Order: sequence, then C-alpha cells, then structure tokens
Amino acid sequence: MDNKIIRPVPGFVDAQGADLAARGAIQSAIQRLFKRHGYDRIDTPILEHTDLFLRKSGGELASQMYTFTDQGGHQVSLRPEFTASVIRAFIQRAPSFNLPLRWQYAGPVFRYEPLERSRYRQFTQQGVELIGATGLEADAEVIALACAGIRELGLSNCSLDIGHIGVVLSLLDGLNLSERVKATLVSSLPELSQDAGSIAAVKDRLVSTGALKPASGESYLVSLIGCLPEQQAEAAIEGLLTGLRAETVGSRQASEIGARFLEKLKGSDKPEHVETAMNLVAKLSSVKGKPAPALKKARAIAAEQGIDAAPLEQLERLSDLLGKDTGMQVSINFGLARGLAYYTGTVFEIYRNRLPLCGGGRYDGLVRALGGEQDVAALGFAYNLEHLKEGLAEEGKTTKLTEGD
Repeated sequence: MDNKIIRPVPGFVDAQGADLAARGAIQSAIQRLFKRHGYDRIDTPILEHTDLFLRKSGGELASQMYTFTDQGGHQVSLRPEFTASVIRAFIQRAPSFNLPLRWQYAGPVFRYEPLERSRYRQFTQQGVELIGATGLEADAEVIALACAGIRELGLSNCSLDIGHIGVVLSLLDGLNLSERVKATLVSSLPELSQDAGSIAAVKDRLVSTGALKPASGESYLVSLIGCLPEQQAEAAIEGLLTGLRAETVGSRQASEIGARFLEKLKGSDKPEHVETAMNLVAKLSSVKGKPAPALKKARAIAAEQGIDAAPLEQLERLSDLLGKDTGMQVSINFGLARGLAYYTGTVFEIYRNRLPLCGGGRYDGLVRALGGEQDVAALGFAYNLEHLKEGLAEEGKTTKLTEGD
C-alpha cells in the first residue's frame, strides 16, 4: 500500500481560519459597495462548453484553460473568467431585460498560470458587468467603481493605467491586414512595447501559425510553391512528401497535409504590410505616462499615420470625467491589452506596487460573437481577491477589515 502523502495540486491552496475570514470580509465589503451602486448579484456555472471561451477570448487564455471531455462526450472547461458566462446568461433571456443592466458576481476561476508568475491557478474573481450602456459616462462609472472598491478596503500606493484598443484597431484598419493578424498584434501589445527582440518574436509566431509568409530568402521552396497554380502546388507538395517517404504523418495523408499547407500559404498576409503594422503598433504601444503628455505623443502618431483620433479625444474626456477622485496615480498606457481578444474600446488595470489588483474594459462586440442577434454595448471589470488580500496584509489592514465587518 502506498502511504505517500497526497499534496494539493500545484497552484491550488487550502484556506482556513483567519485567512478564510479575511477573504470573506473583503468579498462582503465589495459586494455591499456594488449593491449600493445598483449592481444585482448573478451566479453562473463553474463548468461551461469550451467554445464559449474560445470564440472571442484569445490565444493566451485558451492555452491556460482546464479543458476535458465529459462522460457525455462534450468538450467542457472550468471557467477561466466570468464575462463570457455572464454574457451567455444575458443572451439566453435578453428580451426580458430592461437595459442598461447591472450585474455583480464573485467566485472561483481556473487558469494554468506559470507558477513563477502567480502561485494561484484557482483564484477568486469579483466584479461587475454593465450591459447596454454606451458613452464615456458608462466607462467612467465602471472605472470609478473599481477605484471606489480600492478606497473602500483602505489600500494605498495604487495606480490606474488606462488604454484604448480602439486606437490600435484604427491604426491597423488602413493596412490591409487579415483579422487573424490584427488579433495577434493587439494581443501582443505589451510584448511589442518592449524592444526589437520582442518584435522579432511576434513575427516568428505569425510565420509559425501561417498568418505571415516567410520573408524573401527565408524559404525558396515556399516562395516557389506559392507562385504555382493551385492544382500544381498541391501536386508538388504531395510529391515532395511522398518522395521523402512521408505518405502519412500521424493519421493524415500527404494530400491532406499539402492542401492544408497551401491553404495557410494563400491566407497569409504580405510581409511588408505586417512589418509596417508591427513597427507602428510597437511605436504606439510604447506611449505611456501622465495623460497630457502621453496623449500629445499619441496624437502625433495618429496625425503622422492619418488615423482617426476620435478615441484619443475620448480618452482625454474620460480623464476629465474621472478627475482626481480616483485616489491614485493615473497613467495612459497604449501597451495595455488585458490578454483577451474581445475588448473593443477603453481598457484599464489597477496595480499596487506592480501587483495587479483588477482590470477590465469595454467589449461591445461580445454579445453578437457569442450568439446574440445584434451588438450590445457592454463593459465591466473584475478584482483578483487573493491579490487584494495580499495587499491588505502587507499594509497590516486585514485584521481591521475583519473586525469591522
């Protein structure tokens, strides 16, 4: 008999006693705050169909999901975030709701995060979704509510970063790029803002997925095949594989591999277009700092490229609406992407000494992407409850919060 002690799965931790009480006190305080601002509670299942999260969430999240096939043969996943589940619930009963709709939620989510980046692979998200609200006033309401929660808990030394995905999308719209390349570049914003080596890494990723043709000279064979008529190209690839005695690779025939390779080649973007886009996005995503100087730099880039500056005007007005009531340092950060592909407008994150406390933004296209009949304006944010607790513990305020509850 094996008497070896069974330990928790890496990234999953037990909670009891004072630790559990502190987490409960934080959750209760935030829940009351949300309720005072008109946000009613909703709960969604921990387990959802995998496709719910794959349609519009982005590659990074897909690689972190806990996914399996259940006994009924369904591909399912433990929820990695709440927004997609909340929007699914909205779509199911959309005709019965009066908009705008304000919902709050709290519960565990699951992501296979690298342990050097986070010790939690199960953590608690607590947040809100504001569905059916357009305009900067709605953006300001949600961001101000996120800041109010930080003040409610008594956390200090926090900073607020605000970006706008719409600015980046406007930059890319005139460059004749595929949606696949656009999505990759937007999700790579933080990476592209770093250095030339990061730009090369993003380019390599685009080539490996077939979204970008190799540059001239990188592959003479690929260039040659790409110039052939379709039937001849397929025959050439199949002949090459057969000549290499690779009639089958795994369970796929050489003809199938050839067809898929050709499809990728045909669907690739031109290297010069992608190169231009990467350099422009890298330039814009490096713009960070206090609102006035950061917006001035962004306007110069917009004017230089002839792109729509309306999102920049929105950011300036949003900064004015928020004013100085946030209680924290506010920065504009065009390298902010949030790691999710469904954002379309304002995005934001709140940090304490580089520890991310919460984040969110606007996602006006998600309702239709998940099966809704039409686009519905929506935005929201979520706190990481474990990170809030860490921040409070560092400031010695966890005990006071528990006693005050």
